[in-house]
Amino acid sequence: MKPTKLAIFAIIFAMAAVAYADNTWVKAKGGSWEPNVSVLTAMKAGIEGHVKDGAEKQKRQLFGWNEYMFQYLTVELNGKKYILVNAHCGKRDPRELEDFRLILDGGSCYFSLKYDPEKKRYYDLFINGMG
Repeated sequence: MKPTKLAIFAIIFAMAAVAYADNTWVKAKGGSWEPNVSVLTAMKAGIEGHVKDGAEKQKRQLFGWNEYMFQYLTVELNGKKYILVNAHCGKRDPRELEDFRLILDGGSCYFSLKYDPEKKRYYDLFINGMG
């Protein structure tokens, strides 16, 4: 059975959507360990709820979730593995996020937090203020 043009378009569109979603997460250069797929999947699965709850408690208004791009860096602190996450609003070339940088102002366009893959917990949510 030969696929129709509509079916081919649907497949290409679905593949592009998956590729775009992957581009919203960028691994920064210089991490100290390599997370496996299950660690990254668990981290990504819970981050939105955690950040939105934290923003509500802090009485802060976030941008739309789909407006953020994320960069992550793996680190070891006192023998424990963590993943540091920075969120940046606005879509950009993923190569711009390869260098891990903390941004200290810019309002809720930027936030950061730490993820503990062993405990599957998030810590230290910081939603930026206006400079």
